[in-house]
Amino acid sequence: MIPLESVTGHYVTLELDGLSHRVYFEEAGAGIPLLCPHTAGAPPVFKGDLYYYSVDHDMSEDELASIDTSRCAVHLLTGDYDYTAPTALSKSAADRIPGASFVPMEGLGHFPMCEDPERFLACLLPVLEKIRADGGPA
Repeated sequence: MIPLESVTGHYVTLELDGLSHRVYFEEAGAGIPLLCPHTAGAPPVFKGDLYYYSVDHDMSEDELASIDTSRCAVHLLTGDYDYTAPTALSKSAADRIPGASFVPMEGLGHFPMCEDPERFLACLLPVLEKIRADGGPA
């Protein structure tokens, strides 16, 4: 067993199902390591993911406009350091979905709940309160 504090800030090779995976552990707050597989052993996969999400699977105007936020609310929260879902794209999507909201999360990235839980909660709690005020789950 590897002590968790010894992996934070380092690449580690893990053996899973007979395959080696090189992964990176970031600091997640309070000395807790956060496994970051995208930033580690598979840059071509990450590049492919970015292309898919921003080009191949780009939703059309009609698809975005057809989302019925009266049936299911849409609230997009995006960190300004999230390079997989840039704030400009999230804002653009929210602007094209009738009734959607957009919350930019300053100083946060793709895993805000791990990067800075308090800052993330400060962004998330108002959205949850709005959902409750609008008659969503109590």
